[in-house]
Amino acid sequence: MNSEIPTLWLIVSGVFFFLGIIVFAAILVVLVKLLKLAEDLKPRVDRLSGQVETLIVKVDRVADRVEEVATSAKGSIDDFRGTSSGIMGSIEHLAKSTATKSDMITPILSGGLAAYRIFMSIKASRANNPKPSKALAKKGDKG
Repeated sequence: MNSEIPTLWLIVSGVFFFLGIIVFAAILVVLVKLLKLAEDLKPRVDRLSGQVETLIVKVDRVADRVEEVATSAKGSIDDFRGTSSGIMGSIEHLAKSTATKSDMITPILSGGLAAYRIFMSIKASRANNPKPSKALAKKGDKG
């Protein structure tokens, strides 16, 4: 049996190992560049995290103010609702009393208007049919 390694196998293995070394070196170069990039980005990230924390505090303050305004507005609306309910009650009472008084006054006004129309009708009929004058008509004179 021949225990020699074929030459083709040695060439292919050598090329494979050579390419593996090149890829490994390229990965090391990329890794070093990524580390430098991470170091450059670290101050920016720290600064941004500080700004984000500041914004969170401001947003919390604004949220507290909005909550206070909402609570105040709710109280004002409740007060307005109570006031408007009182006003509506007063208006309703006024309308009821006005309706009651108008129910009492309506027959009087209707009677007065009816009497006025009767009076105007009589006046108009007298204007159309005047009475003969007593001075012109004598009993003894015909003619």
